[in-house]
Amino acid sequence: MQKRNRTYVWTRGFRRFGRLAVAVLLVTTVLQAPGTARDVDGFPPESIAQFGVTADRMLLLPKHIYVSSGWITVQPDVARLGWGSLFAPPFFACPARVTWTLNGKPVEVADYTWYPSEMVLHGKPAAGLNVRGRVMPLAGMRAVICELSLRNPSARTISSEIALGAECAVGYSSIWPYPPPEASRKNTQRMVQPNRLSLRCRDGRAELALALAGEETSSSDERLSLTVALRPGQQRTLRAVVVLDTPKEAPAVLARILRAPERFITGARRNWQRRIEQLRAAAPALKTPHRELEAFYDRALFTFLSCRWDSDAMVFRPWYATSGMDGGAVCSYLWDLSYTSKMAVLCDAAAVRKYLLAFARADLTNGYALNPLDGRPLGLMYSYNYYNLTRLAHDYVTLTGDLGVLSEKIGDETFLDYLYRYALRPDDLGRPPTLVDYGTNKNLLELNRTNDYEHYTPSPNGERMLIYRQLDDLFSWAGRKPPDDLVKRAEAFRKHFVERLWDPEHRWFHSLDTNQQPRIAYSIQIFDLLRTGMLSREQQEAVLSHLNESEFLSPYGVHSLSKQDEGYDPNDADWGGPGAYAGDVPELVVDLIQSGHEKQGVDVLKRILWWGRFPYIPQAVLAASRDYRHNGRANVISGLSGGQAILNGLLGIRVDDRRVYFRPVNDPIVAGLKLSNLRIRGQRFGLEVDDRAENYSVRTGGRIVRCPVGLPLQFPLPRTTFSRIHE
Repeated sequence: MQKRNRTYVWTRGFRRFGRLAVAVLLVTTVLQAPGTARDVDGFPPESIAQFGVTADRMLLLPKHIYVSSGWITVQPDVARLGWGSLFAPPFFACPARVTWTLNGKPVEVADYTWYPSEMVLHGKPAAGLNVRGRVMPLAGMRAVICELSLRNPSARTISSEIALGAECAVGYSSIWPYPPPEASRKNTQRMVQPNRLSLRCRDGRAELALALAGEETSSSDERLSLTVALRPGQQRTLRAVVVLDTPKEAPAVLARILRAPERFITGARRNWQRRIEQLRAAAPALKTPHRELEAFYDRALFTFLSCRWDSDAMVFRPWYATSGMDGGAVCSYLWDLSYTSKMAVLCDAAAVRKYLLAFARADLTNGYALNPLDGRPLGLMYSYNYYNLTRLAHDYVTLTGDLGVLSEKIGDETFLDYLYRYALRPDDLGRPPTLVDYGTNKNLLELNRTNDYEHYTPSPNGERMLIYRQLDDLFSWAGRKPPDDLVKRAEAFRKHFVERLWDPEHRWFHSLDTNQQPRIAYSIQIFDLLRTGMLSREQQEAVLSHLNESEFLSPYGVHSLSKQDEGYDPNDADWGGPGAYAGDVPELVVDLIQSGHEKQGVDVLKRILWWGRFPYIPQAVLAASRDYRHNGRANVISGLSGGQAILNGLLGIRVDDRRVYFRPVNDPIVAGLKLSNLRIRGQRFGLEVDDRAENYSVRTGGRIVRCPVGLPLQFPLPRTTFSRIHE
C-alpha cells in the first residue's frame, strides 16, 4: 500500500475529532523513528500499518477476519464491540462471543481497520459517549487484550454501567486438521471469583480466564460489570484481559498481564515489527511504479507471515501452517507448502529444511499433512505427495546449495535414499514405465460432480517426468549414481504418456478409468504439463487454445474447471470451476511464461493482481468476480506463490546447479521495476528495469551487467559442493 493510502488508513478512525487531530497525527507519523512502537493508545508503527485494511475495502466475510500473534488467533466482532472465537493450540474457545455493553446494550460497530497486530473498532455513539475498541492478541503467551475507550463529548457528567458478558465453549485438542475444533457449552463450567470470570472444560485441560485491568468489578455468572462516570471532555480506556491456557497456568499469566497491560500491548506490536522486519531482511524486495503489482507481491509475502506460528506448543518453531488464522488447517499440508517451494526457501530456508525432514520422518504414504503438536501424519494419501516432496527438496538444495540435507538420517537410511524410495513408490522399476492409477477423487482433486478426473490422470502422471529429472539431479549433485537410469526412464515414459493420453480430436489430454476407457475433464491441472517438457509445440498450442474467455478465463482470474465442463460445480471454488486454489493461478503464470507463452502469462497475472486487496490471501479465489470461497479457510500458505509469479514468471529467474538466469518479459508491466536482496547460495543479486521497459541490468558482487529486455542474462553461482561434481 502506498504512503498516500497509508495516511488514509491512519486518519480514517479520527475524522470525528477534526482537522487539528489529523494534523497532530501526521506530525507524529513523520517524527516517529522507524522500528519503534507508538504509545499504547495510538496506532501501530508504520511497518505494521502499511498492511492495514479499512472496513470499506475489506473483502473477507466477518467469519474470516482474524488477528494472530503466532501464539493465539482471535476473531474480532465487527458487528458489536467485542470478540469471538479464540484458537491457541492445543486450546480453543469456539464457539465464543464476548461483548461490551453500556447500560445493558451492546455497542454497534460503525467502522473498523484491520492491522496485522490488532483490530481497531469504532463504535456508534452509545449512552451519550463516543466509543472505540481494540482487539489485540499478545506475543509469547495465549492471551488477548481487548480495549474499550470512552469519551464524553457533552458538557455534563455521564455515568454508565459498563459490562463484559461472555458466552464461550472451551476445549482442548491434540489434533488440528482442516476444520477448526469446536467445543460444547454443556461441557464448559463457569466459575466466578472477585473481579474475574473463568470458563473451564469439564475434563480440566483448558481454561479461559477473563478480568479487567486495574478495575474493581462486580462479578456474576454471566458478566463482569462496573459503573464509570466521565466528566465533560474526559476519556477513559478499560482493558479486558483474556487468557486461554491450562487451569494451572491461566491465573498466573492473567495476573502478570493485569499488572502492566501497556507493556504487553507494546510487546505485541514489537513482535509484529520483528516478524515483518525479519521477513523483509530475508525475502527479495520489490519496488515498482505499478502499484497494484507491488501490493500483490507484498500481500503474498504477508500471507506467508499469516501462516506462521511461534508457539512453543508446536513440534518445532517457526511452524508454518497451511492456514490457521481461523483455527482451521493449523496442520501443514505437503501439497500447500510445495506450491511455495522457491519463495519459501528464499524467505525461510531453515524452516523448509526442518519440514523436509519432518515430512520424510512422518512418511506420508497414508496422510497429507503434519499435525502441529506432534508432527504425526493426518488424513488420507494425496497422490501429489510424491512430486511435492521431490520438488520441495530439489528447490531447497538448488537455492541453498545445502547438500548436507541429503545425508540426514531418516530411520536407517539417508534422506536422499528415502526420497528415492518414496517418490518412486508408484513405479515398478523392474519394468518399462507405464501410467499409474492415482486413485479416486479423495486422493486427487476432491471433485463432487464428476468422476472424469480419476485413476490414470494426466497430472500427477505427467509430474513423474520431473520426479525422474529432479532425483537424477540430486544424486548427481551428491556425487552418487542413482540405482536406476532415470534419464532413460523419463524418455521412455514421455513417449508412453503422450501415446496413451493425448486426444487430438479434443486438443486435450484425457484420463483413463479403471477399464482403460478415456474420460475428458477440462481441469486447470492439464496446464501443469507445460512445465514437464513433455509436450510438442503443437500440443502446447492446442492445450492453450482452451485458455480463453469461453472456457477457463474470466475478468478476475482463472477457472479450475472449464465453464463448459459437465462437472462444473458452483459450490467448489477450489477445483470444481468457479475459481481456483490460491497457489494454482500464480503457478500457471510461471508455467506459461517459462514455456514461451509470455503474452498469455502476463494476461493471467494481470487478472489476479486485485488479490493484493485481501488482508491475507484466502484458500481459493473466484474468477468471475472479486470474491473468494466462503466455505474455505481464511488464509493459505500457497498465497506466497504470488511472489513466484513475479520472480520466476515476470522476471524469468531460474536456477540450476551452476548458474542463475534472468529474463524479464518484454512487456510494459515490468517498466521501472527494481528487485533487490535476491540471495542464492549466499550471493546477492539485484535487478532493475528502465522506465521504458527496454533494457534491464543485474547487479551482483559490485558488478553490473546490462541487457535488452526479453534477452537472457546468466551468472555463475558461488563455488559450493556442487562444483566438485563437474570437475
